[in-house]
Amino acid sequence: MPPYHAILVGHTGGGGGGFNVYAECRPGTVVVTVHESGDDNGPAVYLGVSVDDSTVIRDIGPTHDGEVASGPVQSRVRLYSYSGPSGDYRIEYDCRG
Repeated sequence: MPPYHAILVGHTGGGGGGFNVYAECRPGTVVVTVHESGDDNGPAVYLGVSVDDSTVIRDIGPTHDGEVASGPVQSRVRLYSYSGPSGDYRIEYDCRG
């Protein structure tokens, strides 16, 4: 993934999640914004966010359009989905410092 900032766009497969992204961050704060959370007619993507390979700042659970999760970061962020419905998503992370 590109370091520091990207917008992830895709389709989760349902059941076993759909993405698992590690990205380099500058020390500071990471902000994760859910722009599109999944199928408009069904449940949303289940999203987790952790930083520096340990600290969870967003637990697994359904997301909503416009939801923001943020927290301190030193070196990298992980965004991941787990069991949940299939659906389209658009999620942005920004840790440019």
